[in-house]
Amino acid sequence: MGCRPSRLHKEILPKKEAWGFYPFPFLTIRKISFILTTALCKDGQTERRHLIEKRILSFVKEKTNELINAPTCSGETKAAAQAWFDALGTAGEGEETKKYIAELEADIMPIDNLIAFAGSPAGAQYFGEKTAKGIVAHCQEIKAAGAKYCDCPACAAVAAILEKKDAMLAK
Repeated sequence: MGCRPSRLHKEILPKKEAWGFYPFPFLTIRKISFILTTALCKDGQTERRHLIEKRILSFVKEKTNELINAPTCSGETKAAAQAWFDALGTAGEGEETKKYIAELEADIMPIDNLIAFAGSPAGAQYFGEKTAKGIVAHCQEIKAAGAKYCDCPACAAVAAILEKKDAMLAK
C-alpha cells in the first residue's frame, strides 16, 4: 500500500491560482511530490506500526487475563503476569516484559513431558490412576495431530502469548 502522488497534486500542493504565482520556483512539481510522498508514507508507516503494536498489546493483555484466570496456571506465572500488567506504561515495562516471557517459556508444558509425567507412578499418584490414563491418551492424540504443548487453558494462553514474543520484545 503506497501513497498516491495524484492525491498530493490535487489536495496538498500549493496552487498557482491561490497566490497568482508559483511559490516555489526552485522546486519542480515532481520534487515537491516526492518530498511530500516520502513524508506522508513515513508517517503512514509509523501510524501503521503503532496500530499493530496496539493490536498485539491488546491481544497479549487478553491472553494474560485468560492465563491468570486459568485453573491450571501456576502461582509463579500468575505473579509474573500481574507484575507485567503493573509495569505496563512505566519505565520498567521492557525489563518486566523480558521477565514475563522468561517465566512463560519456563512454565509451558511440552507435550512429551506431560505424557511422561502422567504415565509415571508419580503422575498416577498426582492425578489419580484413571485421570492419568485419560491425560496420556488425550496427549498422545493431540501430539499425533501436531501439538507441541499441553492444551490446558494455561498452556494454550501461554502458547498464544509466546507467538507474539518477538513483537513484545521489539518495543
